[in-house]
Amino acid sequence: MKIKFVLSVLFLLIDLGHGAYQWPLKPFDRQHDVSATFCENRPSSDGSNPIDHFHNAIDIPLAEGGEVYAIESGSVVSITRTGYSAWIRVGRYNYLHVTPLASLSVNDHVDKGQLVGHTNYAGHIHLIDGYYPDYINPLRKDGIAPFEDSYLPTVGYVQFYKDGTTTQFTNNKVSGLVDIVSRLYDRTDNGPLGSNNGIYLAGYQIYDSSGTEALTQPIIPYQFDVRPSNDYIRNVYFKGSDLSTYIYILSNKITGNSYWDTRDYPPGQYQIKVFTGDTRDNRDEYWQKVKVVKQDVSPPAKPNVTSFTGQANGDWRLRWLPNDSSDVAGYEFYFSLTGTSFNLQNTISNALLPSDTSYIWNNFGYDYPLYVRLRAYDTAPITNYSAFSNTYVIKLSPDTASILIVDGFSRSDGYWQSGRHDFVRSYADMLLKHDLAFNSCSVGGLIGGQVDLKDYKTVFYFTGDDSTLSLQERELIREYLDSGGQLFLSGSNIVSGAIRCGDTAFVKEDLHVILVSDSATTAEIQTDSETGSVSQPFNHMAANDVITFLDPARDFIEYGNGSVAAIQFSGYTDSSARPAQLVFCAFPFELIEPAESRQILFDQALTFFGIPVTAIGSGPEVIIPKDLRLLMSYPNPFGPGTAGIHSSMTRIRYRIPIPPGKLLRVGLDIFDIRGKHIRSLMDQKQSAGQYEIVWNGRNGRGQPVSSGLYFCRFTYGTKSVFLKLILMR
Repeated sequence: MKIKFVLSVLFLLIDLGHGAYQWPLKPFDRQHDVSATFCENRPSSDGSNPIDHFHNAIDIPLAEGGEVYAIESGSVVSITRTGYSAWIRVGRYNYLHVTPLASLSVNDHVDKGQLVGHTNYAGHIHLIDGYYPDYINPLRKDGIAPFEDSYLPTVGYVQFYKDGTTTQFTNNKVSGLVDIVSRLYDRTDNGPLGSNNGIYLAGYQIYDSSGTEALTQPIIPYQFDVRPSNDYIRNVYFKGSDLSTYIYILSNKITGNSYWDTRDYPPGQYQIKVFTGDTRDNRDEYWQKVKVVKQDVSPPAKPNVTSFTGQANGDWRLRWLPNDSSDVAGYEFYFSLTGTSFNLQNTISNALLPSDTSYIWNNFGYDYPLYVRLRAYDTAPITNYSAFSNTYVIKLSPDTASILIVDGFSRSDGYWQSGRHDFVRSYADMLLKHDLAFNSCSVGGLIGGQVDLKDYKTVFYFTGDDSTLSLQERELIREYLDSGGQLFLSGSNIVSGAIRCGDTAFVKEDLHVILVSDSATTAEIQTDSETGSVSQPFNHMAANDVITFLDPARDFIEYGNGSVAAIQFSGYTDSSARPAQLVFCAFPFELIEPAESRQILFDQALTFFGIPVTAIGSGPEVIIPKDLRLLMSYPNPFGPGTAGIHSSMTRIRYRIPIPPGKLLRVGLDIFDIRGKHIRSLMDQKQSAGQYEIVWNGRNGRGQPVSSGLYFCRFTYGTKSVFLKLILMR
């Protein structure tokens, strides 16, 4: 094994003073308390940066108005007479937080032991030894005296991180380039602030598994005799350090980044000795066992979500396939209520085991859609994360959802060059324009029996440019149409792929088309009222089929050259007992640009299916409900004691019906479980529509109320309904 010997000590090439000197307060010949030591971490003055600069002095507690005396004879070099940072410098010693005597001026001579000022409201002497930038440690052996220190410094803990990051190795299994991080502190005296000071010296040494054979010399990166440049502060102190917490990166050098290179060590067990010391040669050491393992940089396989379905009672269930990777440690669950910004949901993520393939959430409610995605993580010392799964979406309703989105697209070597996609979201967003409820699934969810097409009145099924529908898919689609379903089917190789498989009956009898060409020459699409184009992701154009319709089907969308791109069919298939409806697009409908054109064409398909659509205008959409409804609040439960999806406030949505010719008064009031009135959220006249109001868990006086069950009473005219709210603190 190749062994590296590294010694990184700050050598001192400057004058460290002229021998021991007395204390700057009486009695001069007795040791006094030290509340802060040399080169401790200090935050910025405004507190915005917790690791900002090195402490350039020692602090000696002395109540405001205490007398401060010159350590040695010399001339007054500089004076600042007022403020928190008042000081007087006599020779090489600067007495900070000290109000100078009014009788003293620059260039005046001061004798050793002469009174020079009084401590201000800081309550201590900040004693600086030396000149900028080469400040010297006053606690060095030939520094301030008398100073005896019989207390051991302490190694609090030792941890390992990926070099230059805050990514911690788990279970003390390390690989690659490693930062050794340790919490260290020192006791200098029995004073009230003397037990938690920064250290003077720190280092480490690598040993074999038994701890008996040293594999390196002691490596000492820090020995604070002279203050380093403040530019180096983050080379020394690790994240989490502050005014009173000192966490050191022992594998660094003061002047720059360094690391423990475990690539030079065979895999196996080792021990690391971390040690620290003070200026009086008191030492503490801490032995940490560590295992060097082969570096694992391979992420687990991307989770394959198969179905995301909801129930009329507000519950939902997410299902996925078992992960093929052998080292999966768990899954992270990400969610969004808008589809644009996803957040990690810790409660669900922490509950998911490597062997899990489903998760159920109870009582989610009906107010919001839910966009979800998963990613897997492994057991590697530095965790590897898979790519995110495809995004799946649901919108729940008090009635069982009658619409299903089927993701039949898995190809990543055609026009789509990524291993994941969010095309379900494209269809979900178009449905949500009209507040329609729906579930979503993959072909795997259909084939695996998790979802049955025949349970849904309307199905939106897209395949992108996958080479063909499988035989099982074609059979499921045939059965669905024979049952009288409404199918929106989109994909660039559906017709040509079926013909290549010899299934011309599916093309003619179920899709009611004939293939003209398997490669459209234009990406432009049009109808009598709308135009657009099929986009080309990654600069790859899908090989879209060109078709013509068979009676009684009719063309729906044409390519720019007038050939047929999509058809509509309504009627009986050869073996159907009920009439079916079909919109078939021989290209990826989700790629239509601009999005406004895609929405308009989608709405035309909804209208063909008899699904009401809300007119899209320049102003905000207004929904006029048919009945009085207090919708479920979200989140619920809510409050600081909840996690992830939940927040410190809940949003309550309500709908009021068409009023009988006039505005009526609306009231929303919060009551506790005993019926005591807590707060009025609303008391005013309103017209028909959908509204939202927020309760932040406070009473009418703005005071936080305790955890528990509360009731929201919604009053409109003479009618009232109630909603349960759970607050957790």
